[in-house]
Amino acid sequence: MLVLTDIQRAYLGKIRALSKDLHGNEIFVGLTLEESLRYNFLSESLFGQEHRTQEDVDEYLSLVQKHEYSRRQLLGSEIQSQQNGSALH
Repeated sequence: MLVLTDIQRAYLGKIRALSKDLHGNEIFVGLTLEESLRYNFLSESLFGQEHRTQEDVDEYLSLVQKHEYSRRQLLGSEIQSQQNGSALH
């Protein structure tokens, strides 16, 4: 399970950053469960730490890019669907 506060979970839900996989596990949009768990860990552990490796930073940035690309596609689809729906009325 992702380690999130209720406030984080609510915010991430509003910005369409969270989803469920086929097994009902909470994941970040565009990431597998394993990637989501790693992204969650890196998100929390990299902030404010002076002793982070460049490898961890690179992995985190790669996961951010993959997640955000998928999240933007999801948002674009939702907007398109809303526009198509309002055009029919």
